Amino acid sequence: MEKEELRFRIPIPAVPPEEERVIPAALQTALLYKLLKSTREVAERLERVEAAVAPLKTSVCRLADFWIPDSLIDVTGRGCLKEFLIKSERSDFKVQAAVDGITVFSNPYSWFQEMSQYIEAISAFEKNGEFIFLITDLKFSKSLKLIVEPILPGKFKLKEVFWILDHTKV
Repeated sequence: MEKEELRFRIPIPAVPPEEERVIPAALQTALLYKLLKSTREVAERLERVEAAVAPLKTSVCRLADFWIPDSLIDVTGRGCLKEFLIKSERSDFKVQAAVDGITVFSNPYSWFQEMSQYIEAISAFEKNGEFIFLITDLKFSKSLKLIVEPILPGKFKLKEVFWILDHTKV
């Protein structure tokens, strides 16, 4: 099997233009690999930049007398859940969130009530007989799914559900 070599004309001032330089096959392969790799890197950077500057769509939703269990938010794309608020007459519910396919929390209201004194983005408290749950600034790059469900079997009504969501569609 013969090695193939490509011949290129490379003008070098000290060498007459008619003379040809031979680039060994191994060097040709290495140069092509580097060129392909850098082209791939540029394409990946462009995709990241395009995704970063894609316009965000803001969704605002207010629901009254909403029956749970149900998936309240299920979006793909990147974005931020600016605010998510629940008002309920009962505290025996659980909130689950999956960010980019990974469950980040799945806890009862009582856990959030305890943690709200330590985590700035979470508030859970009782006011005038209503149990209020608030989470802010939950960022995601691929998807967000938020579910509210009762701790005990069955369904019950949430008095109010409200959210503001900035996201791109994929």
